[in-house]
Amino acid sequence: MPPLTPRAIHNPNSLADSLQLKRDFFAQHGPAVATQALVLAAALKRGGKLIAFGNGGSAADAQRTADYLISKGLPAVSLPALFRPEGPAFSSLYTSLRAKGDCALAISTSGNSPNIIETVELAQRSGDYVIAFTGNGGGRLRGLVPSALCVGDANTSHAVARIQEVHLMLVHELCSQTVALVKNER
Repeated sequence: MPPLTPRAIHNPNSLADSLQLKRDFFAQHGPAVATQALVLAAALKRGGKLIAFGNGGSAADAQRTADYLISKGLPAVSLPALFRPEGPAFSSLYTSLRAKGDCALAISTSGNSPNIIETVELAQRSGDYVIAFTGNGGGRLRGLVPSALCVGDANTSHAVARIQEVHLMLVHELCSQTVALVKNER
């Protein structure tokens, strides 16, 4: 086996592709992100909180969202994954923490995670607004949340890492706009 060298492991198009995906996404979805920020800001101004959840890397994005809002003095929580044989019990956690007027943030790169779908359905039955981040067409999540912010469409196949990179930028942009709206800076 030949030794690994920086040239052997570096894809010169990788960074350019990542940057282009982000540019394209925000050029296409900028107004939709602003709309979601308005909805979240309205919920927070009415005394609600954000309840964010996801699996794996999406759980990290959910935690970052809650951390950002809390650091600005706004109410938010990220659901931890409590494992049971069939998967994390997000819906049970959501039920125990939610109050009228809360807003859910569901993050799933595939849009097909059963525990995410179950919790979104619960949030919607409870009358809570749901913001969703997903990718590659959005899976079942996009069907449940037509306003889902989806990285790519049914004809694309972005790597999970690329989708999560855009989701992290989405977290920061959604939070930044929401904070500005709540603090009346916009």
